[in-house]
Amino acid sequence: MDIETRREANSYFLSRAEEDLRHDISVVFASACIMLVLLYACGGIISLLVRLWPPLGAEKYTVTIQLVFYVLSLVLPSAFAAKLARRRPAKLFPVKAVMPKNIFSFLALSAGITYCVNFVCNLLFSELYPYTEGEGYTTAFGSAVAVIMIVLLAPVLEELFFRGAVFGTLANYSPLFAVIVSALVFGLSHRNPPQVINASVMGLFLALGYLKTGSVAVCVFMHLLNNAASVAAQFTAYFANENVYAFFFAFGIIAAGVFSLAIIIKAAIRRRRSVIAFDDPPLACPRFPRSVLVHAVAASVPFWAFVVLVAAGVWMLYI
Repeated sequence: MDIETRREANSYFLSRAEEDLRHDISVVFASACIMLVLLYACGGIISLLVRLWPPLGAEKYTVTIQLVFYVLSLVLPSAFAAKLARRRPAKLFPVKAVMPKNIFSFLALSAGITYCVNFVCNLLFSELYPYTEGEGYTTAFGSAVAVIMIVLLAPVLEELFFRGAVFGTLANYSPLFAVIVSALVFGLSHRNPPQVINASVMGLFLALGYLKTGSVAVCVFMHLLNNAASVAAQFTAYFANENVYAFFFAFGIIAAGVFSLAIIIKAAIRRRRSVIAFDDPPLACPRFPRSVLVHAVAASVPFWAFVVLVAAGVWMLYI
């Protein structure tokens, strides 16, 4: 094969790869839009049903509808991305038992930094949290379903979408790009500004854990621990004295932060990156420059639709 033929072949390969990149970015953000639309539709349908037949406003019915829509809002977008993405992952939800070196240090580091960020957000932005009159569930059924959703379903279904579909698809073009985008989509999907910050930081570590292990099992475990701790804190605040809750919450934050700082200092002294160093996986495409990746996102119509939907969600929280 002569040089000119090789150049033509490489040019065709690059143009085809860029086309796939733009297509898959649009698919990822379109699936995120589907997720938000279904979540918003849930509230609208509940309001409509209550107007048509007031008994449907009972908590057992509203919680059941929320559960159904929550499952659909994550399963359907995952299936959409898996079906339409051109360079989708071989397995959308790769689950395998993994115990890589220094995984405990990584889990402790990620938990410590995430909880410290959460603590800082609570201190700085507590007044920005939207207040809903009568917030919380008043029946045992509602509370039980809420715990099932937050502690059991959320870690599995959210990792299926955000790490399996979003990260798994974009990682074929650039692992770092996939980490950043999946974390931001995960954070922005929470819509409440203080939670966006905390969830984005958590999303970074979840994506890095997925990249480090090649298994979503570690992500589910990290996510489950975070949500379980959050639910435990809420129940403690509800059933116990607020001072007791504040003490245990602050103690946990300080302990996790100190341990994480010790890990960082130890890694810095030894000049080793074993805690957050990751194997560089082989890519199916050439590495794209940052400018190409940013331009592909900015030129995606579904990306701007996602931004509008997030903004609409923030507006609905505070009206």
